[in-house]
Amino acid sequence: MYSDLLGILDRFVDFLTVLGVVFPRIIGVMLVDYYLLRTHRNALDASRLAGKLPQETPLIGWVAIIASIGGSVIGLVTEWGVPTLNSLLAASLIYWLLKLLLGQATSLQTAQ
Repeated sequence: MYSDLLGILDRFVDFLTVLGVVFPRIIGVMLVDYYLLRTHRNALDASRLAGKLPQETPLIGWVAIIASIGGSVIGLVTEWGVPTLNSLLAASLIYWLLKLLLGQATSLQTAQ
């Protein structure tokens, strides 16, 4: 009887590890977008003053989705460190770099 309980607990720890890797990466992307990149800052400030939600937001943030998946993979695959922090830092860094690269690419296209 106790061996069955221990088997369940082993799987539960694995489940908690996956949850700990999957959710923090989303927070990392949100923090980088709000504090470092400051995308949509004008729309957010105007909507805050009006007391309403912003009207102009992108439909799907593909860069954020790619960064989140990359952060999850890195958090689950790496053998060193804390998986939760690995996924948070990896997703944040991937998102920041992709947004900078894509931002420079679009600014170069508009300059030509």
